[in-house]
Amino acid sequence: MYRLAATYARALARGFYRPSIAGGQIPDRGPLILVTNHTNGLADAALLLLLTDRPLRLLAKYSIFEMPFVGSLARWVGAVPVYRQKDQVDMTRNVDAFRAIHATLRRGEVISIFPEGSSETVGSLRPLKTGAARMALGAERDGDGPIGVRILPVGLVYQRRDHWRSRVDLWVGEPFGVEQHLETYAHDERRAVLELTAQIDRALRDVTLGLADLEDRVVLGIAEELLPAEDRSLPERLQVLAAGLARLRRDRPDDAARLTARLGALGPAPDWQPRTSRPVSASIALAAGLLAALTLTPWLPPAAISRVLAHAKRPTVDKFVTALLLISSFSFPAWLAAVTATTWFVAGPLAAACAGLWLLASAPIAARLWSWRARWAAHWRAAVDPAGARALQIERDALRSEVRDLARLAAGSARAHRDVAPR
Repeated sequence: MYRLAATYARALARGFYRPSIAGGQIPDRGPLILVTNHTNGLADAALLLLLTDRPLRLLAKYSIFEMPFVGSLARWVGAVPVYRQKDQVDMTRNVDAFRAIHATLRRGEVISIFPEGSSETVGSLRPLKTGAARMALGAERDGDGPIGVRILPVGLVYQRRDHWRSRVDLWVGEPFGVEQHLETYAHDERRAVLELTAQIDRALRDVTLGLADLEDRVVLGIAEELLPAEDRSLPERLQVLAAGLARLRRDRPDDAARLTARLGALGPAPDWQPRTSRPVSASIALAAGLLAALTLTPWLPPAAISRVLAHAKRPTVDKFVTALLLISSFSFPAWLAAVTATTWFVAGPLAAACAGLWLLASAPIAARLWSWRARWAAHWRAAVDPAGARALQIERDALRSEVRDLARLAAGSARAHRDVAPR
């Protein structure tokens, strides 16, 4: 059942987001603990399944196992229930959870934990719980000998978490062992756990942005695209820009507000511009619009219904996408079946087959077109408003210079990980 449930979760994640994986590699063998920031409910867990084909045992709060359908999914993927003090439950039940986790690690398998302890919609890492450190050190101690547990930090950085086909970056750090803490753990468990937790915290900060405002991720993405392509190493570049923006806000808040407003007005794909004549740009824009109408429009009803139903459940902000994904996984197939059945009833089996096949074929086309919407908007602007397109180019060039200054400003910040001055 694991493969079936994992395939379902991966399909939901890829269907809603445009995931991009950068950084290190997941070790293909040996006991491993994935530690990840947690801001987007069960969507975070679904995205982690994209990282590896190795079976991934997720740690989840016990209440998830009591939810209809979701609880079944959790059991099918072999998730381990954990009990939190804030839920006012019997914490001694975690003894069994830790035994199961230690056994999993001693078998050389992979577990995944969100060490912040809960999902919250924030832009920076929250204080970590000590569970990941206690699991790693406990598994090493309870075995017949050292088993070589490694910890792998993974950062999830969403561009617009509740927007369809928005980008989400999975930044994979470097795995590290816990051997240097074992001697301390033998005579001072608390100190060793706290030291390892601090190391995990530093590793996670290396693969996250630490934003004061979640909307900054959109602005930083626009700014990053204005830097020269040869400098590109996305995680480090975004971290440097985030550090520069934080310093600018501290030193010159008015300038920071103006810069973020101008970048936001520039919009996505800021450094892309059509290199075609006005007639060709007009033709491309019209063709894209027609194709979008043919592929996107048939799926608007289930998309709208899913959002309405998700909002009706009144989830917290960080749980909205979870509700939306679960509802969509039923509403979209139901819509496909309803359209096919109605067409069969009205026009016969051949027409029904054509309608069903068209809906299935149109979905990936619609997703790709939606991802490219900024480009066909640029073609349309070049065709109908060339003066506006030229003004946008002037603003783009001016902002490119300011973004370079922002990156240089970050060089003096303790949060900057790497200088991105042009090579």
